[in-house]
Amino acid sequence: MVRLGVIVWLLAACGRENFELDAAVDAPTIPPADHDGDGIPNAVDVCPTEFDPMQVDTDSDDVGDACDPRPTMSGDRLAGVGLFSESFGVWIPDTITNWSLGGGKVSTTSPADATAARLSFTAAGADPTVRLSFVPDDYGTSAQNHAINILLASTTTGNWRCELRGAVDVFNQLSVYSNSTSLQQNPAGPYAAGQRLRLTINATAAGTFCGVAGISAVAVGDYTQTTMSTITFEVLGLRASLVDAAVYTVQ
Repeated sequence: MVRLGVIVWLLAACGRENFELDAAVDAPTIPPADHDGDGIPNAVDVCPTEFDPMQVDTDSDDVGDACDPRPTMSGDRLAGVGLFSESFGVWIPDTITNWSLGGGKVSTTSPADATAARLSFTAAGADPTVRLSFVPDDYGTSAQNHAINILLASTTTGNWRCELRGAVDVFNQLSVYSNSTSLQQNPAGPYAAGQRLRLTINATAAGTFCGVAGISAVAVGDYTQTTMSTITFEVLGLRASLVDAAVYTVQ
């Protein structure tokens, strides 16, 4: 009882206000999320998946030069982003148990040889450019082919696909497809497990570009879609972690 009385007396003597003020002063400040580590919070970053501390935006369309598919021509927009250090973002898993979110990425959960996992998003606008950053974690033990695909589905001109494919323990071929027909294939890599890569597809009326690590595959063909494109990331026959993804379209 004596000890309790002393505590009550101290509280009265110091004033409750002082304790509240001290608690407010001592509370830790949580910095805003900055996925790409360039010092610019995600909410205002003109390129949230690119290290871009200068935030240069030549055409003033709120898409920075570091990520703008057309940096000198206004009209591009960030149609959807997945900063997988935080959440799935706009991307919808095919089956939630196929994916595990954590450690700054979203990863497939099945054994490598049995993996068939997908994330999808429907983007508004024309001429989509899609960039996917990922890490192949485990190619498994089977000699079967494995692949990372970005698929674009247009109600006007069908399906286009950018595919990074390999066998055994590497990726070594980059291809671009139209409606399941291979239009160009080029050697790529080899890229071993653990290597961070970025796969890009840009589809326009003039043709479709597919690229990874300085290697490209290009197809002349009309990808015509002025309103909506359904975009799917597909992981087949390997374990992989997706780091981030961004979709840019023309308004």
